[in-house]
Amino acid sequence: MSRTAKVLAATFFLIATISTLWGQGSVGTLNGTVLDPAGAVVPGAAVVLVNNATGEEHKTTSTSAGAYTLPYIPAGTYKLRVSAPGFRTSEADNVILRVAQTLTVNITLEVGAVSEQVTVSDKPPLLESGTAEIGRYINQA
Repeated sequence: MSRTAKVLAATFFLIATISTLWGQGSVGTLNGTVLDPAGAVVPGAAVVLVNNATGEEHKTTSTSAGAYTLPYIPAGTYKLRVSAPGFRTSEADNVILRVAQTLTVNITLEVGAVSEQVTVSDKPPLLESGTAEIGRYINQA
């Protein structure tokens, strides 16, 4: 094999290898479903993925089917935080996303404490309603 043919073959091999590696990139995808304790989907939940090393945040909201997708996320270790009105915030630590991986993390939210304050204001009654006595006022003039 001539020297030119060897160089041409090596160049072709490098181009083919580099283009394959270029297509993979260094990102992955995180997806999942947000559920309540009964297994029903939770639409409109806020999903936040925080990179442990850089603090970079990726945010999305769950769909009407409770599904969420975070595409094009750089490979790394993350903390996943999910919150929705009426539920406690749920966190998943050490979520490891690898290159070209599609990772599914389903989250079940616990029902949160609902606090409400009721204020009742009323005037005291004009009649004595605490006893059944009948009385009269007698004026002695």
